[in-house]
Amino acid sequence: MRINAITLLDKCLNFIKSVPNEITWSFGNEELNPLQVLKLQQIESMLSAFFPNKNTPNHKITIQSFLKGDFISLKGLENYSEAISTISKYVKEHAIIEVKTEINLNELTFIFPLLIDLKTKLHSIKNHNSGWVSSNSKTAQFAIHLNKSIERNISHEYDKLDSVLELIISPEKLLFTEAELIKGHNYPNKNTDNLEIECF
Repeated sequence: MRINAITLLDKCLNFIKSVPNEITWSFGNEELNPLQVLKLQQIESMLSAFFPNKNTPNHKITIQSFLKGDFISLKGLENYSEAISTISKYVKEHAIIEVKTEINLNELTFIFPLLIDLKTKLHSIKNHNSGWVSSNSKTAQFAIHLNKSIERNISHEYDKLDSVLELIISPEKLLFTEAELIKGHNYPNKNTDNLEIECF
């Protein structure tokens, strides 16, 4: 499997969903179970891979700073030309009024956590039916198929959102294999399936 910027983002969102208290997002915290520690190690490895020259003791990229978009200002505006072009094109096609102001780093930093929040909400809608198996109830069938219809309608926009988020996180569209992360970034080479069984 090739790991891209959205893989990193999804892993962070999955982690904070299972560990909502950010005070516990550190190694050695006794409130974390072995699976959560492993996921945290994976995230730390991926952050070091995607931000190799920015993840230093003096400026460490953490889950918190990553999700706030603090990394954005560490690169020049020219690095985000494709993200800016994609956003500008979308605005031109959909905005009711003409917007002439240019996008800058502050605006990208401001919008980044808002886009993540939107992604989280859309993801919740897309996966709303995941707990359903089947039902002969008309009301349940109505809810299931209405949700499926909504999901189909938002899928394209969800993909567009992910493409912009990827361009902001990694303008270079970096890709890694798990083997590359293990070799170069101390990615934990462990089977999470066994830990899932042990922890839950």
